[in-house]
Amino acid sequence: MQDVMRGASMPRYELDLARIESNLGAPLGALLGALSQLACRLAPFSPWTAFEPLDIHLTYLFTAAQPERLPGTTVDVIPFLDTSVDTHRAGFVLEGSRGELSSCAVCMLTSEPRLAAKNLAGFLGRVAYAGAEALACNVTPDEWRELRTQRLTDDDFAASSEALLGLPGVKLVGPRRTSGALGALTRLLARKPSTEPATVGLARVRQLLRGKEPRAARSELVRQIQICVGIPDLVPRERWSELQVLIDALAPALPAAARDELERRGVQLRREPP
Repeated sequence: MQDVMRGASMPRYELDLARIESNLGAPLGALLGALSQLACRLAPFSPWTAFEPLDIHLTYLFTAAQPERLPGTTVDVIPFLDTSVDTHRAGFVLEGSRGELSSCAVCMLTSEPRLAAKNLAGFLGRVAYAGAEALACNVTPDEWRELRTQRLTDDDFAASSEALLGLPGVKLVGPRRTSGALGALTRLLARKPSTEPATVGLARVRQLLRGKEPRAARSELVRQIQICVGIPDLVPRERWSELQVLIDALAPALPAAARDELERRGVQLRREPP
């Protein structure tokens, strides 16, 4: 329903898988392509919000993502979703030669990065069980089962879970121990912990700005703006004020729809030359 209401002021999203592959720098693979198409069917005006009941914002649909080196490791990841505004992210783990992203392991990017699944199908199966945010937390198998029971009382969660399970190769994955190759990769991610706390969201933009990395800061700011304008009624008033300060400092190029929503929320933008 929320997506239908947005349709009055937002154009229908045009899915361009070739552009997304170019932005991510790797082939999507069949499953990531199918996930993108399903999101567009469920929420044609803002497909990145199609699976909000499962704690997912598909950020790769509206912004280019650059590989990031996990602190204290030799592991690179490509972030592709947020669990919600300014919280956790998930990324594809890049090992050796870069193949299809659908076949890559998926890592939750928290203060202590952890492997969520050995491929996208396994990740989506775990998300369908109790939502993405649960994958970023330390929960016991009993807590997982209790959480799923609670969340299934939400019709939107149940419908979104069922939609994911309709994708090819995605099966419901309940709580289980990490083992085998996935366990080894988890240990790789956990070694040499960074002394610098991980930052996300607007804090990450400020960190990059302090580190004199304006290009990276501008890219992250655009990503955060796109998330906020996708769910404007859920964004607290002080967040728009924070965006104002960072926009003044970085002057990012923004699409017209994002500029319009920012101005509706009281953010003053520099006029672009005709």
